[in-house]
Amino acid sequence: MKNFTINADEKSLLKVMIENAPQGSSMNIGQVRQAIRVLDIVEAATDSVSLEDSDHSYLLERFNQGSFIRADKMLLVLFDRISTAA
Repeated sequence: MKNFTINADEKSLLKVMIENAPQGSSMNIGQVRQAIRVLDIVEAATDSVSLEDSDHSYLLERFNQGSFIRADKMLLVLFDRISTAA
């Protein structure tokens, strides 16, 4: 189990990232199920998120697959917090 804190802006960012397939690709039904599972957890979170190890790995993978149109410190701070979650 991995836990990390989250605020409203970060929650919105994660929601968009999880809902949409990485640029230039699509999701199979297994990936859709995992995305919905993680999305449900993120949407229900108030100030912290707790993910099973497999869901945490999925979220990190989605970050690493992401294409960002803007360099934003929030992205780095959130990624670092998720990647070092205990």
